[in-house]
Amino acid sequence: MAKTLFPNTQNVLYTTQANHQGAVHIFSLVEKEEKGILKTLVQYSVLETNPAVPEDDLNWSDPMTVSLPKEIRPAGMSLLTSEEKDPMTQTAKAPLQAISDGQFLYLFRQSSRETLFVDRFVYDKTTKRIDNKWEVRYQRSRRKDVPEGKKDTLGWKDMEGEYFLEPTTELGIPVIDGQFTVVYLPTNQQDLAYWHLFTLNKDDASKVEVYSIRAAEDGLFANFQGQRS
Repeated sequence: MAKTLFPNTQNVLYTTQANHQGAVHIFSLVEKEEKGILKTLVQYSVLETNPAVPEDDLNWSDPMTVSLPKEIRPAGMSLLTSEEKDPMTQTAKAPLQAISDGQFLYLFRQSSRETLFVDRFVYDKTTKRIDNKWEVRYQRSRRKDVPEGKKDTLGWKDMEGEYFLEPTTELGIPVIDGQFTVVYLPTNQQDLAYWHLFTLNKDDASKVEVYSIRAAEDGLFANFQGQRS
């Protein structure tokens, strides 16, 4: 018997999957009515695989909504360019892609301005939840390149006591209708990996553009300048 993962949504638009730290993570872009308003959300469910119980398709976690950062940072820059009350207002209704590098879960989604948004998360095996990655920033400036903020046992805080969440990274790569795919490729050299992003050319549907970006030490994108091949 199969389990319905997102039973209370009005409509499941797109779904993607990633295997991460021994668990299967399903993400879906869904439409759901909240307080009489139809909203677009990203929801997820997790299955902790058990080799001793191969028929465990009923053991998925209850669906939860992905918490997306309100701030956006262009790849390769320190400037925070946007702060939205609802991050989904800048998310296009288009396919998603989830990727694991073994340490973090990355969720790629198309923005409403036809670029790529990337968020990464930490998986908590105890609760079967994914949490936003925190980052260190200077307390007064809220920037990570201008002295450290105040830290407690959970993470770094600003002057108002709010935790610094890693903002959404925006890649200035042209994407239309969610026609992209992403590959994370480690190499035989220690600590050297590359992101390869494939997108359909906006002006010529017979062409696929390839962007190869070296992964930075923190796992994101090193020296991204929109190179393509």
